[in-house]
Amino acid sequence: HSSGECTPRRVGPNDTMSSSGYLAENSPLLKTKCYRSSSRGIYRDLLTDSCDIGLVIGRFNADTSSLNELVVDELRVALVLPLNHPLASKEIIELEDLDGLDLLVSEDSLEKTDVIVQWIVTKGFEPVLHPVRNTSSAVLQAELGLGVLLHFSGTILTGNSNLVIRPIEALEKWPVMMYWSKDNERQVVSALTASLHTA
Repeated sequence: HSSGECTPRRVGPNDTMSSSGYLAENSPLLKTKCYRSSSRGIYRDLLTDSCDIGLVIGRFNADTSSLNELVVDELRVALVLPLNHPLASKEIIELEDLDGLDLLVSEDSLEKTDVIVQWIVTKGFEPVLHPVRNTSSAVLQAELGLGVLLHFSGTILTGNSNLVIRPIEALEKWPVMMYWSKDNERQVVSALTASLHTA
């Protein structure tokens, strides 16, 4: 999935993450203009020196021998289900449970969702996505039994007595990765060190 470039290059998150904004504001030694791209686009830009740092949800499915990598965060992925849903009685949702499942997806989480769903499809299972305008609407539709909500850590309320949250097997800890070229290691490390000192 690519949502297009919004400002010119250098730090390439494939999702709107606070860490990318922090780098943009606090790394004087890097040309830190944030843009969005697919993971494949960020990988290409890192290899061609069009991007100093890439922030990626999940790991590159490609040769990373010329890149350094660091896990900077973890997304916890779960399903939010109404109490009467057949899957609500399970302690852990298995990947095969997602095949053909109607997933409500808040539009502000579409980029994260796309990465996760693409990975699920590679495992042979294909949920049906139903974009919803915002998280509140998605929660309401889940309560009404119109689908289940794909949940990311810290994104929705957890105290609704009509809903339950169940972790998804193999997706409980989904890494957010930082990549940078080994050729630019000194420059990147110096910039990140300077950022930490100014935090």
